[in-house]
Amino acid sequence: MDKKLLSKAYKAGCRGLIFGLESASQNVLNHMKKNVIISTVEDVIINCYDVVIYVCCFFIIGYVNETEKDFENILQFVKKITNILKQYILERLTYSKRFGVIRRGRKISNYFT
Repeated sequence: MDKKLLSKAYKAGCRGLIFGLESASQNVLNHMKKNVIISTVEDVIINCYDVVIYVCCFFIIGYVNETEKDFENILQFVKKITNILKQYILERLTYSKRFGVIRRGRKISNYFT
């Protein structure tokens, strides 16, 4: 989404967007078949900030093929855009052979500036 489209959305009444990014690791996103490029997501978030549209991002922690480096990518991404991102939610997952994915907790940040 470029600034022109986001400006139109703002004029039409859009004041916030929620992105289910799931991860800031391209490896994990590819495994999830999200068809997303993380650098493009960062550009969209910056464009939202520029046109004064609030952004919240959801991330999953503990995905099947997630490594420590993938987890670090989420933390680095959030730190990098802290002054732009208004809220983020980290959802921790654990796995069971019998039940599959079991949710085990959520951390919701407060607004930070």
